[in-house]
Amino acid sequence: MNRIFIALSVAVIFVCLPGCGKQKDAGTNVSRKAEKFVKDQGASPESLEYKQEVQNFKLEGFSKTGDNQWSVQGKFADIMEPDVVLKSIVGESKGSNVSATITAERGTYNKDTRSAELKGNVVVLMNDGGKAYMDHAQWNANDEEITTDSPVRIIHSGVTLEGVGALVRPQKEWALVTTSIKLTDTKGRVITCDGPLEVDYKARKAILNKNVKIVDAQGTMYADQVIAYFNAEKKEIDRIEWIGNVKAVY
Repeated sequence: MNRIFIALSVAVIFVCLPGCGKQKDAGTNVSRKAEKFVKDQGASPESLEYKQEVQNFKLEGFSKTGDNQWSVQGKFADIMEPDVVLKSIVGESKGSNVSATITAERGTYNKDTRSAELKGNVVVLMNDGGKAYMDHAQWNANDEEITTDSPVRIIHSGVTLEGVGALVRPQKEWALVTTSIKLTDTKGRVITCDGPLEVDYKARKAILNKNVKIVDAQGTMYADQVIAYFNAEKKEIDRIEWIGNVKAVY
């Protein structure tokens, strides 16, 4: 069972300028919504800290399995049950060996599904140096999954992976990119395919599907499927397997 802890602070406006009446009413409305949200979560209103011109929200819990801890925080924008609208979002997923930090310009946290819809410069940073970039994404903290239908770019182990649409599981060090795949390494080798592509960073391999094309200094090769093995230390692809309708052009 997930445990949830909430730390909230809501702004109080001390100086009123012309036209600030509406702003004050809006701030009061958000404050009331915040108190209701806290009570609904079973927390005491005493957890609210009033500070001048600051509106913060933080929620913590555990994954569905109970093995990993997660948190999401940001600046309060509004509450529209069951959603909490946030700005400057920072999320974290922490396991025994793997941790990930997820940031976004804005988004919405749904208290019923315990998931966050992230928008604007979504970035996932792994503790092993891996990075993922996307325009928007859905983060389900309970299931430890990040999904998107936007263009995505993943940089890991010296290999850059680009495509459209993705399912990322940071704690499993695994990702699936849906379509329009392009994979490059530090040697300048370029592999493209229609997709999908499955990459397992623990096993250090990527499986590319449908109309795979490999271009490097030696020429061009085609295949139905390619398995690329990459060397994290050398930061390059060091072995490739071609499967089905293999054709070479030199």
